[in-house]
Amino acid sequence: MPQYRTICQLNGINLNNGTTTFVMPGADLGTDGVEYDTIRHYDGSLLQHDVRGALSTMTIPVKLVFESPAALGAMVDAIRASVRGGGSFTWADGGESQGPVESFMLAEESGPEAPRDFLYRKRGMAIYDVKMTRFPRA
Repeated sequence: MPQYRTICQLNGINLNNGTTTFVMPGADLGTDGVEYDTIRHYDGSLLQHDVRGALSTMTIPVKLVFESPAALGAMVDAIRASVRGGGSFTWADGGESQGPVESFMLAEESGPEAPRDFLYRKRGMAIYDVKMTRFPRA
């Protein structure tokens, strides 16, 4: 039975190509919460008003492995710039069968930074969580 790789793409950057980028266990695509305002009705009761979908945080643990710290730095910078600019994120679970493809629109934000530790400097490797803020599913 064939095994399918999890699809994980951030603005066209493949975060799970199986050679240099890997999605680690524990991905969280966030929940679709609801935000609303409350207003006091003329009879004193509270009413929900302006019900809308809430922004949600996604967390994708990744491992990046490159031949050199310079190549790793270029990938980390590309991921950071991609998150900073907003855009799109695509996900589909892998395994014995391919899960449904989910697409999300991302909000602009500061972008995640990889830890500049021993692995990063000497081994060309970074293991960290890519955190992104997404809009609710359509």
